[in-house]
Amino acid sequence: FERYVPDSFSFIQKECKPIVQTCQVNQITTCYLFISALLEGSVARNEPLSSAQMERVFLFSLVWSLGSLLIPKERQQFSELLAKSVGGNNLPPLSSGDNGLTLFDYSLHETTYEWVAWTQRVPRFTYSHQEYTKLVVPTVDT
Repeated sequence: FERYVPDSFSFIQKECKPIVQTCQVNQITTCYLFISALLEGSVARNEPLSSAQMERVFLFSLVWSLGSLLIPKERQQFSELLAKSVGGNNLPPLSSGDNGLTLFDYSLHETTYEWVAWTQRVPRFTYSHQEYTKLVVPTVDT
């Protein structure tokens, strides 16, 4: 917690303009709710997590609880900040630049807690000639 959260809040406060303003207490509460939800399966199976797995759970939760309100450029910068703090040993493949891969491009596998690209999880959309108002297009955000 202390390794990531203070620098994350400082960066967001000084360098970013979140789409919606929210207080830090709400963001930390959301982070812990994410952690709790992600750990439900492990707890139900009575399977302890390694420290590396727990760090990934925390990072994923932190990324979405603090960074979800950032615009894409700020998300890239936030991801780079966290990547520097982690040091690369427990991260998915990331790349810099405007269209680079960020921590926002990954989720966690439900049982292994390994990083999995959203593109591997979200089914490819194919148009089925349905009525336009009945279409649901799966994306990373939906």
